[in-house]
Amino acid sequence: MKLKIRSACASLLVALMAVGFRTLASGRARPRPAPQGSQFVNSIGVKMIRIPAGTFRMGDLEPPTRYQPDQFLARVHYDERPAHEVAISRDFYMSQTEITAKQYQEFQMSYENEGRFPPFASGMSWNDAVRFTEWLSRKERRNYRLPTEAEWEYAARRVLDSVRIRRAAATLRPSQRLGA
Repeated sequence: MKLKIRSACASLLVALMAVGFRTLASGRARPRPAPQGSQFVNSIGVKMIRIPAGTFRMGDLEPPTRYQPDQFLARVHYDERPAHEVAISRDFYMSQTEITAKQYQEFQMSYENEGRFPPFASGMSWNDAVRFTEWLSRKERRNYRLPTEAEWEYAARRVLDSVRIRRAAATLRPSQRLGA
């Protein structure tokens, strides 16, 4: 299964490390305790969700299909095989949704949303996205960064798995449900 973001940095998604920082009077940074709980909202309104550590199979989980060498689809998932086990060793926080144009404008007032994915910010470069996370880190005194591919895929799969579980549970008769 290929999980895709709309396009590279078309929509900005940020992850928060488990430990932020605070600047002391001496000008040196000292670790600040990680947020407590499963979620929090930062000063610009980004809702951050805790993603617990764990393992998952990363890559294309579908069985290989035979393609003719000249077919485009044969090349689409070339970098997603073989699927492999990945460990996310620490909990991390990730924004629940992409950054909105309004949130991004707090960083870059001259930003004009191209309107491709309203209300989310789009059209910035990867470097702009990194600068946004650096700005947000200074503003919040926490370490924000873009998620790695593994973190993003892990979080997306956890959400999809929880939706599938809820849908499956909804189809069960009450006598089939756990604890019934």
